[in-house]
This record gives sequence, C-alpha cells and structure tokens, in this order.
Amino acid sequence: MTKHRLAGLAALTAVLSACEELPLQPTGLSDQLLLYAVLNPDSTRHRIEVAPTDGFTVLSLTGLTIRIHQREAASGGWTLVAEWDSARAAAAGEPFTECRYPIPSRDAEWPSLSPGPLWVNMSAGGGNYCLRPEAVLRPGATYRVEATAEGRVPAVGETRVVGDFRLEGAAISSGADAHSLTASWSESTAAHRYLMAVRRRYGECYNCVRAWYAEVEDTSFEGRVPQAALDNAGPVPMLDVAAVDRHFHAFLTTGDQGNLHQVHPVQNVVGGYGVVGSFVHRSGEIAMNR
Repeated sequence: MTKHRLAGLAALTAVLSACEELPLQPTGLSDQLLLYAVLNPDSTRHRIEVAPTDGFTVLSLTGLTIRIHQREAASGGWTLVAEWDSARAAAAGEPFTECRYPIPSRDAEWPSLSPGPLWVNMSAGGGNYCLRPEAVLRPGATYRVEATAEGRVPAVGETRVVGDFRLEGAAISSGADAHSLTASWSESTAAHRYLMAVRRRYGECYNCVRAWYAEVEDTSFEGRVPQAALDNAGPVPMLDVAAVDRHFHAFLTTGDQGNLHQVHPVQNVVGGYGVVGSFVHRSGEIAMNR
C-alpha cells in the first residue's frame, strides 16, 4: 500500500472515530402528514387516523388537532362542527396514540362496519394517532377534515357524505351449472358507487376465498355468482352492500403494491397524503331458490 493510501486510510479512520463519539439525532425528512378519514353518518364518533410521513425518524407529533367543518349551502362558508386533540382524548380516557380495531367474534352476525387503515407505513416506526371527534353528520352535506400539528403542513380533505339506504331484497337462483343473484336497494344520497359481496352469516371459514365482489352504479344487480362464492357463504348467505363516495371509491380501486415499485392510490388530501371519504354499509339475508 502506498504512503498516499495509508494517509488517506488514517484520515478516514480518524473521521469515523470522531463521528462515533457524537450523538446522531434523526432529522425529519418531510413536514407533511398522512390523513385517513372515512366519515360514516351512522355514527356520531368518527375515527380519524393521522401519522407523519417520515414515521421512521419522527416517532411523535406535538400539538396534533383534528377539525371537521361543514359547508353551509346558502353562504358557501364553513362552520366548525367537531374538534379533537390530545387534551380532549385524555379527558375522555381514550388512547390517543394507539389505533385499535375491534376483532369480530367467530360467531359475529355482522361484520365490522369501519374500514381499517390502508397505509403500510403508518404503523412502522411509531407516530400513528387515532382521533375520534364527535359530530352528527348530515347526508348530502360537504365536510372538510383538517389535521394540524406543530411544525407540519396542514393536511386537508373534503367529501360529500353519503346517505342512508335499505336493502329491498336479494335472492339466488341455482340451476344445473350456474347461480344467479338478483338484488336491489334504495338510493343513497351522494353515493358514487355501490360495492356488494356475498358472505356467510355465522361462523368462520378458514379456507374460504373472499375475492368475489361486484361494483354497481345503480341500485340493483343481476348476474352470475361463482360457485366458490356460494360455497364460502355457507347455509345462510348474506349480502353486504356499501355505498361509497367518489373519493373513497377512487382510493379503494386504484394503485398497485407492485414487486419493484408501488403505485399509490388516487388521493384527495391537500398538503399531505391520504383520503377523506364517506361510506354507509347495509346487510341482509339472501333467499335461496334452488
């Protein structure tokens, strides 16, 4: 090894040794927020999830606040209808930094009505917050959800809340080699699409394939159902129908995980990432005509 290389190696070793003696503090890579809010008018408490986009290096947020505003039809202005922060969470005795999702029992008759988080990195490294502001939402009205935190760009998203609807009937007719489902329901205010699927009412099916569902623009469906879907539904099949707004629909039906590169879903949050949408879910028993 030449003298020049030896000198360079010695200098590099000295620099690295000096660096080891200094405390290395992670610095934020982004000042934006992830915001996930799917408003359901069936409930007066609305679970909203917030996380820093740089959750691997920034493990906590300070001064985090969620506000929900309603647009006034006459004036076009915004009225504050709900606000939630760490102080309110502490006073209510609710966890502020934990996102807990109820696990339905094995014999649960109805599925969970609240969709879980769709962010892979929201739970990585910490910094994941669940807030539950309280507000009575009016179907058809437009709401704006805003998340703010110290040192962060406000994340804002708007949606028009979908309305109540009812299932009017569902039946499956089975022939020699095909099964036909006929179903109808009333219209939901502000619904962009209806997502429907067949499931079993009682018990768990560990080897079942739950990949079949249908996307419907109108308030009725008539078409074939795969044999696997009917087998998985068991002796008492149920029909699930969810009315979703256009923002939540786009978020659910776009994007791709990919093996090398991930394509993110369509999002409507300004100043950050995520979705502010709305959905309503209804279930009913399917009559079997064999």
